[in-house]
Amino acid sequence: MRIYNTFLFDADGTLLDTVDLIVKCFEYTLSHYKVKIPERSEIVSHIGIPFRNQISIYFGELDESKAEEIWNFYREYQLQHYMDYIKLFPGTIETLTQLKKRGAKIAVVTSRKHNTLDLFLKQLSIFDMFDAIITPDDVSKPKPDAEPTLKALSDLDSLAEESLFIGDAVYDRISAEQAKVDFALVSWTHIPVNHFKPAPEIILENMDDILSFSGNIDEVLK
Repeated sequence: MRIYNTFLFDADGTLLDTVDLIVKCFEYTLSHYKVKIPERSEIVSHIGIPFRNQISIYFGELDESKAEEIWNFYREYQLQHYMDYIKLFPGTIETLTQLKKRGAKIAVVTSRKHNTLDLFLKQLSIFDMFDAIITPDDVSKPKPDAEPTLKALSDLDSLAEESLFIGDAVYDRISAEQAKVDFALVSWTHIPVNHFKPAPEIILENMDDILSFSGNIDEVLK
């Protein structure tokens, strides 16, 4: 089994269980703008891509002014209600704590912008665990481009061959592979695993499965 010293995590759907929150925000926003609300499964299928791309699916082509207006409306609703829905996936804090004890470098590489991401990570008490946080605010080309993954490696002073990207979406995998970084799919992804073709070599059944890729757990827990 390959051992890594750097772990790059997607946020929504990987660390943060935000599916219900995102669905509620889109339903409220689309209703406000009198746009037909799609099935929940359709909204869920687009989680993980940049917000600008998501709203284009429902609103069609938009100028930047209108896109910004919609984003502000969506964000205001999200900030009012996020604590009713957001939570960490089981084992997240324990796994991140063990990775830090082992001296691993860890980062978030996400399509969520800093203004909500930082708030969520702080509210859930994991913000200070990360050595780097890369969002669309920090790059010119967001996922699925390789740039966010490459920036994380640069900020962490890590090599691609010693790093593992953990994510739940096809965009995560594409970004990782373009950056020559190995990819691990979480089994709690909202996307059917058979949509990932070919099937990922690494599928994590539980969050703490990550620890088996970071060295001998018994040595750390002594």
